[in-house]
Amino acid sequence: MHIGSLTHRSLALLLAALAGHEVSAALDGHCPPLGPVLPAPQRASANPAVKKGLADFKAALDKMTAPLNVSAVSVGVKTLGEEAPLFEYHFTPSKLDPKGVQKVTSDSMYRIASTSKVFPAYALMLIDGVLWEDPVTKYVPELRELAKQAAAQDAVHVVDWDEVTLGALASHTSGIPVDLGTDLTAFNPPWEKLGLPKPDPANSPQCSGLLDGKPCTWEDFFTKFGKRPPIYAPNTAPVYSNIGPALLGLVVERVSGLKFEDFVQQKILDALGMKHTSAFKPDDKLGVIPVDDQWWTSLLGFENASGSYYSSTHDLLALGSAILGSKLISPAKTRRWLKPWTSSSSLGTFIGTPWEIYRVQNVTRDGRLIELYTKGGDITTYHAALIMVPDYDLVVSVNVAGPEVGGFVQLIQATATTVLLPALEQASKDEAAVSFTGTYADRATNSSITLATDDAPGLRATNYTARGVDVLANYLRIGIVPTEPDPSVLVRLRLYPTNLRSGRQAGWRGVFDLFTPEEVAASDARYPWPQNGCIAWGTMDRLVYQYESLDYFVFNVEKGADGAPVATSIELPAYGLTLTRQ
Repeated sequence: MHIGSLTHRSLALLLAALAGHEVSAALDGHCPPLGPVLPAPQRASANPAVKKGLADFKAALDKMTAPLNVSAVSVGVKTLGEEAPLFEYHFTPSKLDPKGVQKVTSDSMYRIASTSKVFPAYALMLIDGVLWEDPVTKYVPELRELAKQAAAQDAVHVVDWDEVTLGALASHTSGIPVDLGTDLTAFNPPWEKLGLPKPDPANSPQCSGLLDGKPCTWEDFFTKFGKRPPIYAPNTAPVYSNIGPALLGLVVERVSGLKFEDFVQQKILDALGMKHTSAFKPDDKLGVIPVDDQWWTSLLGFENASGSYYSSTHDLLALGSAILGSKLISPAKTRRWLKPWTSSSSLGTFIGTPWEIYRVQNVTRDGRLIELYTKGGDITTYHAALIMVPDYDLVVSVNVAGPEVGGFVQLIQATATTVLLPALEQASKDEAAVSFTGTYADRATNSSITLATDDAPGLRATNYTARGVDVLANYLRIGIVPTEPDPSVLVRLRLYPTNLRSGRQAGWRGVFDLFTPEEVAASDARYPWPQNGCIAWGTMDRLVYQYESLDYFVFNVEKGADGAPVATSIELPAYGLTLTRQ
């Protein structure tokens, strides 16, 4: 493209890009970095918006549970900022199996099915030297022998186990077959009437564990699973798997020398005080058991690590809080763990190890991207979910049991997201207004900056002056390819936390947004993918002066009378200035 053919706007965009400036796209033209845009609320329970949000959430749950007669529901909500849960909800139906609890509480135990898959992943994170990049054959070399059972010795029929990593097993990207015990030959309907050949007992697993069938063992796995062909070559695409986490549990045993269930009990459950969680069926009197339920006692055999656990509202909240709060592993490991491993065919769903990660953009007023790290579980009449939202240090647990509650977990999760996240967003803004907003100044150098909260993300910066120079008005002059300021180019600055803290200091980064929301939208409309111009990740830390970035801001923070953080000054390292809060 020739410079002479550029429109005024295109030229300005090009110059901004060449200078390392931000070109943004999001609601109102802002492009915040991924992650929290303000510190998570520490006193959410006292916030009026949160109180109203919880009341609305309870009303929604009351409406959902009103028609139920034989199904139970338990929901818990907690933030890391406060010790006690923000909210608990337990619905006891008029009829439950007399063997189990007759009043549902926070300690009542449900089957959590595939929510169990958190445990093998967590266990591996606790073992030094084991890496997601390790091939599974490093620990289970006999997997290579499965090839001998295949119908043909080629890539179409044989899993290349040496290419399957632990991370691929945890993230459902291994390409291996999904299951063993769900082979239809283990169940009764006359499959021949549906066009299938008459089952050959010698060519079926003859095990299941479901509906009181004989559970499959590791011996069954190693003598039969090789007959199943791969779904994909490893790392091609995600396909949900129960075998992957089961193999991770076996790796835990090989490395630790303990049975998987014993390792989890000692290193996770006991360490976190999770007294109402078990890998095996607990005493019936502790359980939420629907009348005539067949699934409370179903055994999963060698797939225990994938779906056998029972747990309670109290314990799932403790588990989620421990993960978000890095109680058992380092913050660095936690940050790596709470990241997507792969995308999926859904625009809003990514896959982690073992997370189902939902991305929402329509729940807060600023319209920004927020990620929910979840792990759901289903075993016919039992459904569960552990939900974590790192942006707000939020944990939600959902357990339901009974024949009337299919789909309830997803609906409750969606309702919690829609109702609670805006309330916690307001709580973050209210606390940030006390902790950070106002004017910071150094009168001796004629330098100042004013920070405020509004409907947009982060802290809005205005009246930004360094040694008498208006920084925003002269922003386009700062860069490798400077240009003269143009009054028609709107330059805005917003500050966001970075999770960098040391003592009383907290590091924040600024994002300079250019142009009006309408101009940003018009530019984005030219591309077949959304938010083409939202590239904060690629433009931060570009303008550097004497090794210090112009977008780096460091707050000095003290504890206020009520224990809440209160900023006393802000440092501008590139300018060599410290501005005191007025």
